[in-house]
Amino acid sequence: GLQPIQLPLDELSLSQDVPQFKSGANDEGVVESLGGTFDPRGVGPIIVWERNDGRKEVISGRHRFALAKRSGEKTILSQVFREADGFNVQDAQIIDAELNLRDEQGQVKDYVNYFKASGITKEQANLRGLLSRSKGKRAYAIANNGSDELITAHRNDQITDAEAEAVALNAPGNTALQAAGLKALINGSKAIEAVNVMKAIEAVDPNAGGAGQQDSMFDFDDSAMQTAVDMAKIVSKKQRQITADLSAITGASKKPEVASKYGVDVKDANALKGVISDLKAERLAWDKWHTNPELIAEINSEMN
Repeated sequence: GLQPIQLPLDELSLSQDVPQFKSGANDEGVVESLGGTFDPRGVGPIIVWERNDGRKEVISGRHRFALAKRSGEKTILSQVFREADGFNVQDAQIIDAELNLRDEQGQVKDYVNYFKASGITKEQANLRGLLSRSKGKRAYAIANNGSDELITAHRNDQITDAEAEAVALNAPGNTALQAAGLKALINGSKAIEAVNVMKAIEAVDPNAGGAGQQDSMFDFDDSAMQTAVDMAKIVSKKQRQITADLSAITGASKKPEVASKYGVDVKDANALKGVISDLKAERLAWDKWHTNPELIAEINSEMN
C-alpha cells in the first residue's frame, strides 16, 4: 500500500510539525544544498505525510525536494503516509530520524538526541538497522552510557564524537567519573589520557562515583585531580609505546632495530611470535592497569 507515486511539487510543503532532523538547517530544511540539477534516475522517493485536511507535507527528503524545485521539475517521486490511516506526528518524526540514521546522514549528536528521546532498546535499534553503521553505534553508546553533562558538552561541540564515546564507554552511567574525564578533555587532554584520568581516580578510590555520589562530583580536591592527571600521562605514554612497538615488531623484517630492542633475530619466526604475544598481553594488562596493584605501584614509583 506504499507504492511510490509522482506528486506535483506545487502541492507539497515542508512540515512544521516535523522539523529537519539534522542540525544546522535553514528555513527550507536544507543543511547543505545539493549541487547540479535534479536527475530522477535512481533517486529514492521522498516521504510525504498527507494530513486530514488534505495538506501534503514533506517529512524526509528535503534536500531532494529543494533541488527538484530549483531545477524546474513539475513532479517528484513520493511515498505517502496518511494521517487518516493513523500515521501521527510521532510516527512522522520517527521515520524521518530513522531514515537519516540508516543512510548515515546528519551528525552523531543528532542521532544521540534521537536515541535519548526515543528510549529505543538496543534490540529494537538493531532490528531497525540503526546500529549497522559506525555513527549509529557511536551515538547509541553515548546516549545510553553518557551522563547529561557529557551529552550536553558533546551537543555543544566542546568535545568530539570519539572523545564522548570513550568517556561514556569507560565509565558507563557514572556521572562523577565522566565529569572528571570531561574536565580533562576540556583542559586539553587527549581521549586516551581522559580515560586514564578516570581510571586513576578509580585506582585511588575504587568507590569514586559509587553509592550516593552519582549525581555530584566526586570529593576530589584540585591536588588529587592533578595527581590523577599525572598518573594518566604516565600510563598513556606507556600504552602508546607498547602499541608502537607491537606495530613495528609485527613488521620486524622492515624494522630490525625494534626487534633487536627485544633481543630477537628477525629471521627467528618463533621468537618474533613470542615477543608479539608478550606485547599483546602487556598491552591488555595496561588497558586494565587501574585494577592491578603492581602496575599502580610502578606508576607511583615513577611519579615519586
